[in-house]
Amino acid sequence: MGMLSDLKVGVRLGLGFALLLLLMLAMGAFSASRVAQVQAKVDDLAINWLPSTRLLGTISDSMNQMRRAELQMLVGGDAKAVADEAARLTEQWGVLPGLLSSYEKLIASDKERQLFEELGRQVKAYRAVQERYVAALGAGQRDEAVTLLRGIRAPRSGARPSGRRTS
Repeated sequence: MGMLSDLKVGVRLGLGFALLLLLMLAMGAFSASRVAQVQAKVDDLAINWLPSTRLLGTISDSMNQMRRAELQMLVGGDAKAVADEAARLTEQWGVLPGLLSSYEKLIASDKERQLFEELGRQVKAYRAVQERYVAALGAGQRDEAVTLLRGIRAPRSGARPSGRRTS
């Protein structure tokens, strides 16, 4: 401490303020790096997660419309109701592949790819049973249609795996 006490008051004050300024600069740089990390996470949410989540919601809505159409075909009764709901199914099958294709472009991890491939297999199986269901209703085989309907499990476009993107 002897060396500091030999300095003039102005020099000591200058060194103290310089040290304080260096500490403030270090804190500012640390804060800026943390803000950049937060911004990167926000960008990931906006660019990756939000579009994926919106697409999953739209896929889920499409699948729900199919399920409602299946049930309406059963309870609707007459041939016109069955035909109208079959048209709605056809419309949704026209929309769904594009939605799945759009979502596939946003896949970011191997785990997510595996889940998507499983969803694709489930959608194919669902469609096959659904076609049998519609054919049974069209042929007037209501009991067969009910049995098929009870066995149909709509694929779940469901929840994302945690840790979707590695940053």
